Amino acid sequence: AVLDVAANEGWLVTALSICNLVQMIVQGRWLNDSSILTLPTIEQQHLYLFSRWSSKKGRGGARGFHGPIEGLPELIASCEGRENTFAAILGEEFQPRQISQAWSFLSHLPVVEVRLSVKGWWEGCGE
Repeated sequence: AVLDVAANEGWLVTALSICNLVQMIVQGRWLNDSSILTLPTIEQQHLYLFSRWSSKKGRGGARGFHGPIEGLPELIASCEGRENTFAAILGEEFQPRQISQAWSFLSHLPVVEVRLSVKGWWEGCGE
């Protein structure tokens, strides 16, 4: 109801803040928490495993991903659909059953590709 009132009054910032609050309540996470924490068995103290992995040379994926693993998109790109890569990232910190459970969740996440093109005429532009 609060969101309806905020949207009806045209209060964009308030409406977006309410959406963020609802998202935090539903997910049980703060808005600024790493998206990696949504994986089962992964907690805050395990995030170092992902940053440590990204600093190793030659560990980037075949698609040329060589940046730090800070969220789920980077993790998915680094693993490239291979559970053994995911298991290598987690190392000895987890039991094989826990790795399989987290991988099952990760491998079923949708991957969305977004493309944008703008066509038009702008003053001072030749096209």
